[in-house]
Amino acid sequence: CTCSTDATLTIDQFYMYNGDTITFQYWYSSEQNYDFFRFVDNGTEVFSSSGESNGWLTYTYTCTSTGNHTLQFVYHKDGSNNNGDDCARVGYLHYSKMDNWYLTRAALNEA
Repeated sequence: CTCSTDATLTIDQFYMYNGDTITFQYWYSSEQNYDFFRFVDNGTEVFSSSGESNGWLTYTYTCTSTGNHTLQFVYHKDGSNNNGDDCARVGYLHYSKMDNWYLTRAALNEA
C-alpha cells in the first residue's frame, strides 16, 4: 500500500470499573518506527509498539475510570515500503471481573 491506513479491532461500550484489568497477548511484525501496533482506550493511546515482537507478548491494562470504554487494537501502516509481515495479532483477552462473576455463580450453584 502506498497510502497510510489503519486496521482496527474495536470493543465498543465495554463497562469497566476503576482498577479493573484487561490482559491480552499480542504479536506484531512491522517496519520499525514507521508502522505501529497500538492499544487505545476511549481515544487515548495506552501503548504503541513497532518493529518485531520476537514472539507473543502479554500486556495488562488497568482501567483508571468507571464507565463505558471503547477499546481498540490498531495496526497502523504508513505509506512506506514493506518490511516484516506488516500485521499484528491479538490472541488472548481476559477481563478481571469475569473471575469474580464465575466464582459468584459457582457459589450460588448456578454454574
